[in-house]
Amino acid sequence: MCPVILPYNYINPAITNKYLIMQIKTNLSQRDFINVNFVLLWKRRSLKIVFGIALLSMIYSTYMQFSHGKGFYLDVIVWPFMALGFLSLFTLLGAVLNYRSNARIKETIEYNFGDKYLEVKGDSFSSQLTWDKIYRVTKTKNWLLIWQSRQVANVIPLRDVWAGDVTKLKEILDSHQVKNNL
Repeated sequence: MCPVILPYNYINPAITNKYLIMQIKTNLSQRDFINVNFVLLWKRRSLKIVFGIALLSMIYSTYMQFSHGKGFYLDVIVWPFMALGFLSLFTLLGAVLNYRSNARIKETIEYNFGDKYLEVKGDSFSSQLTWDKIYRVTKTKNWLLIWQSRQVANVIPLRDVWAGDVTKLKEILDSHQVKNNL
C-alpha cells in the first residue's frame, strides 16, 4: 500500500466544521517581517508625496544652480538621500526589534476562512472576525494582506497560498461585500 502524501494545509473533510471553507497556515521569518514593513512603508501615499516633493526640490535646486552659473553643490542632493536613508534605517531597526520582542509574530498562524467569519489562531491566541469587521483584503506581489482597519493588517506570504485558495477567497469576500483586489 502506497502512502498518501497530502499538502501541508490539507483539511480532512470528515472532521472539519461545516462552515469552514479553507485553511491557510503560515509562519513569518524575520526577513519576511522586515520585507512587509518596507512594503507597507512605501505603499503610504504620504510618503510618496514627500518623496515626490523632495525629488522635485532637488531637480529645481540643481537647475537653478546651473542656470545662474553657480555650479553644482552636492549638499542639494545629499540631504534628501540622507533623510530617505535614515527613514529606511529606522524602519529596519524597528522591524528587527519588534520581531525579536514579540513572540506572537514568530508563531505559526492558522487562518480558517469560514462562511460566517475568519478565525485567526496562533499558539498563544485565537480570534474570530466576522466578515463585516474586515476593512479590506489586498494582494501584492508577495503578500496577502487582510486589513482589520486602515492601519492594522494580518500578513500572509503568497508562497503559502495556492492559486485555488485565492479564487476561493475572492468568492468569499465578494459574497460578503468585503473590498478586495484579488
